[in-house]
Amino acid sequence: MDEYIKNLILQGEGQTLDFKYEITDAKKIAKTFSAFANTNGGILLIGVKDNGKITGISIEEEEYMLESAAYIFCRPLVKYNVNKWFIDGKWILEVFVPPSRKKPHFALNEDNKWRAYIRVNDKNIQANGLILKIWKAQKNKKGTFIRYGMLEKQVLKTLESQPRTFNEIKNSLKIKGKVLENILVKMASIEAIKINYKENNFYFFLGD
Repeated sequence: MDEYIKNLILQGEGQTLDFKYEITDAKKIAKTFSAFANTNGGILLIGVKDNGKITGISIEEEEYMLESAAYIFCRPLVKYNVNKWFIDGKWILEVFVPPSRKKPHFALNEDNKWRAYIRVNDKNIQANGLILKIWKAQKNKKGTFIRYGMLEKQVLKTLESQPRTFNEIKNSLKIKGKVLENILVKMASIEAIKINYKENNFYFFLGD
């Protein structure tokens, strides 16, 4: 089974994999828990450096920090599973966080403010207000009523050629931000459009 962990390490950090040498701050781990739970889930390997070197940890101390991150510094709490591995004479923890149906999960940041995060490649990115509204719409058990009028057609037309930011769409169509936000939230909630994060901005593109 050592090969399983070593193969994981060879993959390197990414969308669903993160390495931690040790947990020095439970709030930082809470961000990763929030990001994994709000996105596609992921695995956190504790006792492994960023370069993939296995350094080992103290099991009890790290498990206490994990509990604090998930149960105290995440709201609602984030569920996770832990596997303990003894490899090359050192203990490491494999922490699996599944994608959550109860998103958004918020984490308490360094400024003692609750913020939700998403996972983008190997980084935890703070979700903006628009994404929070999309999540809320997706959880609406009554469904979403879509009015497919001229403005909705123009928004989709604008996205045919390439992904665009909120401001790019707004300026191109010369419509009010609140109106565009309402359209994007509804369309994204049914995956008519999707969102990608790059170059420090959120981009909208047509769904499948």
